[in-house]
Amino acid sequence: MLAYAKGSQKIGSPWLGELIMSHHFIPDAPPTAPAHLRLKDLARRFPLVFGDAVCKPLKKGIRNDIVAALNGQFSDKSVRRAIGFFTSSQRYLEAVQLGGPRYGLDGEPCGEVSAEESAHAARSLEAKKQSREDRWNRSRLVKKVEASGLSPRHYMQRERLDERTFQSNYAKGLNERAERRARRAALVASFDASGLTIEEFVERSRGRYRADKLARAIEKVRAMTPQAETGQARAEPT
Repeated sequence: MLAYAKGSQKIGSPWLGELIMSHHFIPDAPPTAPAHLRLKDLARRFPLVFGDAVCKPLKKGIRNDIVAALNGQFSDKSVRRAIGFFTSSQRYLEAVQLGGPRYGLDGEPCGEVSAEESAHAARSLEAKKQSREDRWNRSRLVKKVEASGLSPRHYMQRERLDERTFQSNYAKGLNERAERRARRAALVASFDASGLTIEEFVERSRGRYRADKLARAIEKVRAMTPQAETGQARAEPT
């Protein structure tokens, strides 16, 4: 049973309140069996292939083996989602890129990583790296514009930037920052409405949140003024 967060009117903008009400919830008491299979559940049950100390390419069709081993504790969809998180991680893609054997739940080799699979992992890693760099550059651009004291257009002209590229990156940077703040504010609003301690909230979230990240989110939201939350920067240069 999910209890939706109340008190969204405390957040600085109406659309942010709607986002909180529609997408975030206060974790209720956990059911007897976890609703979602977590990566740490996989690591605990199958340490030879999912443990923190190892990261090996998985045998093809391992999802069926996991579903059978869990004996109906989790749905097939939940297992598929957890494996998807694992296989899209940086360290797993790096392991596949290196090639070599694939492994089953017993830790024994079962098949090989093909050259095509290794190359695909390398491309995925490069795409992840480029995406991180692009987001970082857009965030830095927004900060530079705001620190300059100039309007976006005057900053663009002073730095002799291409107008179309600047407009696109600046607008994306603002949107990405707004989304980060919205997610952070929604999380803190849910936490405030729950009446729980950080440790209790994290425990009831069934692994969805980490205590250190929640603490940082709370600190950042508390430090923000209503003006900072709603945002005064313009999305388009004028």
